[in-house]
Amino acid sequence: MAGLRGAGKVYLSVLSGGAYGGYMDMSNIASFTIGNDGGDTVTLKSTAPSNYGAVIGSSTTPGDDTISIALNVPNRKNLATMLLGTDSTVTNTGAAVSNESLTVLAKGTYIPLTKRKLDTNNAPVVTNSAGTVTYTATTDYVVDYDNGLIYITPASTIAVGTILVDYTHLDYTGYSINARTTSSINCKMLFTGENLDSGELIRVTADAVELSPEGDFSLISADGEFLEFTLSGTIKVPTGQTVPFVMEVIS
Repeated sequence: MAGLRGAGKVYLSVLSGGAYGGYMDMSNIASFTIGNDGGDTVTLKSTAPSNYGAVIGSSTTPGDDTISIALNVPNRKNLATMLLGTDSTVTNTGAAVSNESLTVLAKGTYIPLTKRKLDTNNAPVVTNSAGTVTYTATTDYVVDYDNGLIYITPASTIAVGTILVDYTHLDYTGYSINARTTSSINCKMLFTGENLDSGELIRVTADAVELSPEGDFSLISADGEFLEFTLSGTIKVPTGQTVPFVMEVIS
């Protein structure tokens, strides 16, 4: 008789603007758990002298059906879901920028430029607000080319106030997520898996799932560890149906 060693994938179809989108592959799943938070039992106790306090009747209401999905591949859609956010594409065309105005609040501080991914072959030029004084790289300021940061050194001759920066940035693409644009994720869930001991195929479908982030979300990993984040929530009975979810096993 085979045991159960499960492997599988989770797909979510998110409700947005009153309509469900296509099922998204949630990528590698660290764990997938369907559970129940325990029944609520009300008891009737005897008041007879011979067995006072004994339970002579009870009524149990089933607990909520719960779901927990732990993810460890932070792709675009997973992060948007985790942050309860809306994602959009970032496309930047490289160009030269002239006299971008920045405000220096104090020496020994960093100032972000509008663009990132600076061209290392065209070092930024920093001048005073009038453009009459050109400051010296490494002595007065240091450039973080990847992140588009200007560091004003503690010994810099740059005074508190406005500076102008000329620089060139490169092409880059990516995505941006506006966090907390929704209070929860309402979706349909599809699980497809296999019992590796028996070869049986497992499918779980739930058409009314509400998820929200659970626990911490760290972007800095300890040595040798991978980021892991969890979505958890409740499986509800969909309108027009009588059960919260269906599990099907075939061989």
